[in-house]
Order: sequence, then structure tokens, then C-alpha cells
Amino acid sequence: WYTKILDKEPGNLDIKTKVATTYVGSNEAMKGISMLREIVDENRRHEAALYNLGIYSIQSGQYQKAVKRLEDLL
Repeated sequence: WYTKILDKEPGNLDIKTKVATTYVGSNEAMKGISMLREIVDENRRHEAALYNLGIYSIQSGQYQKAVKRLEDLL
């Protein structure tokens, strides 16, 4: 459903974030991470994308990146 909405509203960053997090939970995790990075490139203050990137950085042991993403979120 998310991709159908995204097809109609390609600029909807909230839906794009949901699609990205779905990819992260699948065997296409890097595709999801790339999408989240694209979202942050487009909107440096997008809360959901920053939060998810921060959490995924913690999970992968990339603590410096996590700190940066979560500080940006604040």
C-alpha cells in the first residue's frame, strides 16, 4: 500500500520513510538505508528518517553516526 501511495505522491517523505523501514526489515536492508539517507538529503530535519537512521546506526555498532543523527534530531 505504501508504494501505491508513493507512486501517487512521490514527495511524501513520511510514506517514503515507511517504505524504507519496511525494506530495512527485509533482505533489502541497504535499499532502505539508502532511501532514508535520500530523505535526509532532501529534508535535513525529517524526524522519522533521522530517528530511524540513528537507531539503525546503534544496531550496527556505528555509534558516532548514531550520535550525529540523534543530535540532528534534537
